[in-house]
Amino acid sequence: MQDALWAILYITELTLTPVFFGTLCLRLQAMGGVDPGKLVFTKELEHFAGKSFPEILKEIAGDRSYDSFNIAGPAIVILINAAQLLHGTDAEVSYYGVRGNDIKGKAIESLLVNLPLNWSDYKTVDGETPYTDVLSDPEFNGRKDERLFVNNLGCAVQSIATLAIRRNQTEPSSD
Repeated sequence: MQDALWAILYITELTLTPVFFGTLCLRLQAMGGVDPGKLVFTKELEHFAGKSFPEILKEIAGDRSYDSFNIAGPAIVILINAAQLLHGTDAEVSYYGVRGNDIKGKAIESLLVNLPLNWSDYKTVDGETPYTDVLSDPEFNGRKDERLFVNNLGCAVQSIATLAIRRNQTEPSSD
């Protein structure tokens, strides 16, 4: 998974626009969705906004790109840490997962090549690499700063479903 970090996006100003943080925020809040400090899935956001997440992001950020990105996801982050701590010992730390055959997947790979983690089972599949856009507003809530997390499960959903189907097909029948 990739986290794209957007250092300064003024959520405070956007709360006044009904397209994004206004009406949309209230409607999704009722479902546990868009609320500063929380996570919303891109599909829910797109459904209620009536437009794609890239279109929404363009409204917020204009033509600029994210400020930085990193490898994300609790499993891989912990395994990278373990691999670094155990580097030079007989232990090998491996990661199993999927990434898309897109620019995000290639960016993650460019970081992994410099780490002592065995990622040979971090497979590339058709589709979009899972990601979270982290939108940060340093002026929100009286300059206390706040973030909004917009998550896309990408190819991970299809891969998990495929693995579950394969598992069910190979399990012996209980009859």
